[in-house]
Amino acid sequence: MWGNAGQRSLARSALEEGTIQLNRALAQIAALPSTAVVRREQIKFQVALANALMHIKGYAAAETKASLDQARLYIERAEALGEPPEDSLLLSVLYGFWVANYVAFNGDATRALAVQFLALAEKQRRKVPLMSGHGIMGASLLLTGDIAGGQAHCDQAIALYNRAEHRPLATRFGQDVGVATLSYRSFALWLLGFPEAARTDIEHALKKAREIGQAATLMHTLAHAPWTHFWIGTYNVADTLIEEVIALASEKGALMWKACGMMHRGTLLALTGKAANAIPMITSAMKAMRSTGSTLWIPSFLSYLARAYAELGRLNDAWRCISEAMTAVETSKERWCEAEVNRIAAEIALKSPEPETAQAEAYLEQALAIARKQQAKSWELRAAMSMARLWRDQGKPDEARDLLAPVYGWFTEGFDTRDLKEAKTLLDDWRREAVRRQTDHCSPPDQRFARGHRWRASSPLRSSTIAKPALPSASCGPLRSVTAPPQTLAVSGVSRLAQQVRQLRDVGGDAARLIAGEALVGRGVASGGSASAFYAETGTGLIQINIKVFRHGEIGCPSMGGDNDDTFTHGSAAARVRIGNACSSTAKQSVSISKTTADTRYTQEHMIDVGDVPGHQVRIYEINVTYKKGELAFDGVEVKEGWGRSMSDYTNGSGPAMTYATYVLEDGNKVFSKSTVAAQTTANPDGTKTVKFIAVENFVGGTGRFAGIRGQILSSGSRVPGEKALTLQGTGEYWIEK
Repeated sequence: MWGNAGQRSLARSALEEGTIQLNRALAQIAALPSTAVVRREQIKFQVALANALMHIKGYAAAETKASLDQARLYIERAEALGEPPEDSLLLSVLYGFWVANYVAFNGDATRALAVQFLALAEKQRRKVPLMSGHGIMGASLLLTGDIAGGQAHCDQAIALYNRAEHRPLATRFGQDVGVATLSYRSFALWLLGFPEAARTDIEHALKKAREIGQAATLMHTLAHAPWTHFWIGTYNVADTLIEEVIALASEKGALMWKACGMMHRGTLLALTGKAANAIPMITSAMKAMRSTGSTLWIPSFLSYLARAYAELGRLNDAWRCISEAMTAVETSKERWCEAEVNRIAAEIALKSPEPETAQAEAYLEQALAIARKQQAKSWELRAAMSMARLWRDQGKPDEARDLLAPVYGWFTEGFDTRDLKEAKTLLDDWRREAVRRQTDHCSPPDQRFARGHRWRASSPLRSSTIAKPALPSASCGPLRSVTAPPQTLAVSGVSRLAQQVRQLRDVGGDAARLIAGEALVGRGVASGGSASAFYAETGTGLIQINIKVFRHGEIGCPSMGGDNDDTFTHGSAAARVRIGNACSSTAKQSVSISKTTADTRYTQEHMIDVGDVPGHQVRIYEINVTYKKGELAFDGVEVKEGWGRSMSDYTNGSGPAMTYATYVLEDGNKVFSKSTVAAQTTANPDGTKTVKFIAVENFVGGTGRFAGIRGQILSSGSRVPGEKALTLQGTGEYWIEK
């Protein structure tokens, strides 16, 4: 009776009450004669007790470990008697040992237990163990520095997750596996350079956690969510989440989650210039965290503590903390934040009374090398900004720009996030300085060209459709407003405008520029409702044009009168955006892809050695993918096959690639997409190699009624070098603009 009552209490998140009831049940069972039925109940209640203790005492607390050890002894005794328990109970105990090592972070043990769990799951070939196995393998790889590999396993876990079928398992695995894996993937996506996708994942995780209504799942998600908001710079959102997790953990008596929330509060204080308040908060929270047996995220928290000490000029304390963080990285193998720890060490070196620039540069070189090895583009961007500032201050602006511009230019999303806005500001400052230097020694502008200048564009905006008058050979002028004819952008849809008319990034990259009638479309995405600055160069100088862009699906449709044109001006220059019927589109629809080697084949493949460094090759290839009935459809129309035409730039099997895909539909129409791909080749224990990749696929149009298709798929997969096939899994959504 007590055992069933305890399980009901856990199901309604009464963790402390459930723990008391389960202990009573186990005490009663210990006094009963040992039978097969009694032994099964004993194992079931012991596993439930261990899961409750994870949240009350902490995953790595002595009481939790003792409970797991007891569950394992009961299972071993039952197996010796020929009474093997349910597989899910055995896996729950194995998960408990994994999570104990994960929270008291031991990278080697965590990965080994994840391998053991996944091997057992693959042997059973059942969805629940496979989903859980891929989830914990993803988290293990992510935190030990194999970020792309971690994201690939998270993708597989999420693809296997079925909400109705798997939510009841939350009490056996501590929290809902699907929601937890979304939190892990949000980490990976931000680190890999996809901040918008990371924000989407963590928002989705929070929404699902609230829907489930289980306190353990919500606390787990609330404790992970602040990281993403710290990184993208939405501190107000992080603050709200921190307050919520502290309140909920206090209510439920969850010591570890409360300590984690307090640690986040201290981190937020450090990030918002309140170093004096941050230091005691982080220090006391870290002590409370360690009292539960947890050391998870300690290297990162220590780096924020070091930063706070440095802000107050307490450099000895700052060096002590950063040294402790580096030691923790090495001993625990928690390497996901290693690049950032080195970057913060460089910032501390520069705060000395006599800045240690050589030491700072060495730390930044190390940060860049680690970030590149891990494909952690967001850490690489931060390290590149720090190094660029250092070189700028040393009088090397060109080297600074050449370092930062290509890193910034790699990004395809998240241009409203803190780091990317900061990088853009740096590059814009250098651009303006370059213009100023140029005007100091250039010839007078060609007035005849200014009088004849006219810019025209058709819809959609492409460089090939724009009249391109010849530039005068040697003219330049100051940045200023000049009289110029209105420039009209006739665009068929708001989201197309966001995709094709991009934010200006002039110096050092593939900028979106309006120069003497020529449009060069670069990367970058104009944020919903934000103003984007463009520059048009005429013979009398540069004019700035501000265009307000509304992105479909984010802020709703702007209210406009007349023919839905809107005009924005800067000085006497004007730009007009035709909104048209962009706000009329189909509802967003989910899409998922899961293909095995049996369904994919390479039809063409050409390799070219570059010759600059060993192993550097350019590869051009074509892939055909076949789809069975019911596997993939767009707006109800089945896909028959897909074709991918790609080019990769790999060194020793790792690096970036780009793919143009065509989906052939049953009605004869086609859907087109473009993907950015990152691949990594890893060695397996048996000496073979595996190429793992992740991709962000954007739908860019199609034929017939699919001309307005838009959306995105996040996917991952793998292949064996030399084999003519691959595996692929992905999920996303799309809509069709009318």
